[in-house]
Amino acid sequence: MDEDALFAHFAYVLLSGQVVLTDILDSLIKKKCLLAAPESVLEGSNLAPRVTRLVSTLRKWQIDSKAKLITFWRTKDVSFLHDILSLWFNAKGQAELK
Repeated sequence: MDEDALFAHFAYVLLSGQVVLTDILDSLIKKKCLLAAPESVLEGSNLAPRVTRLVSTLRKWQIDSKAKLITFWRTKDVSFLHDILSLWFNAKGQAELK
């Protein structure tokens, strides 16, 4: 698996609810508040801003697992990914995410 595919795969498992990070995020995924299917991050040709921003940010900070993401939140920036993840949710989901 190449590096881009690795980060895209983590983005996919994050958005599909396979990695439960917070109760709010998990709830929004279960309520189907996403604007696009999580599978869209796996399409290498998808250049939608929400896809490219999420995958490139994960790659930039080398976040490819739940453990790395939680460590980043605890040690560097608790709001990391908040703005990017909000791009994935409808208005109701964005309001709950705040």
